[in-house]
Amino acid sequence: VGLKVFPAVAQHVMRLLEDPNITIGDLRGPIEQDASLASRLLRVANSVAYSRGRPVNSIDEAVLRLGFDQVRAIVAGISAFGMFPADGDVAHQLRAHGAGVAAIIYTDINRDGAMQGPNIESTAALAQSVSIPVIASGGVSSLDDLIALRDCGTQLDGAISGRALYEGAIDLKVALTALS
Repeated sequence: VGLKVFPAVAQHVMRLLEDPNITIGDLRGPIEQDASLASRLLRVANSVAYSRGRPVNSIDEAVLRLGFDQVRAIVAGISAFGMFPADGDVAHQLRAHGAGVAAIIYTDINRDGAMQGPNIESTAALAQSVSIPVIASGGVSSLDDLIALRDCGTQLDGAISGRALYEGAIDLKVALTALS
């Protein structure tokens, strides 16, 4: 198959992460030795999944934001993918089946934060056209919106409401009872 050896830096980082007394500072040097690994960790820490509105600019901040368990998973995943030839069938299969999208959070940006109701038609159409979970977001402003999403004619796997919850337009306990 032409496998490469698991990178030495990754092996060292993985060993360090087994130590229950590890500190963020202990990881900085070894991670910074591998520019590709360091840039990928920073990219993940600044991704939509982990972003908290403030960019991460250092390995220390990335490790703090991600946590040791997630850093371990990222280092292992990046290093494992790197062991296979980029044009090899095994690498293609791993990338095709192991690095897919788990779910879609659909946000109509014209409605996000506007408290005008979600785009139910577009959300439902998206959910019907894909085989992965779809979560509605943007404009969810009332219990009626949540009920309309539930009853939109297709399976949605959740809804996100920010402003309506913060401003008290949706009572979470009432919504959970009504939707169960």
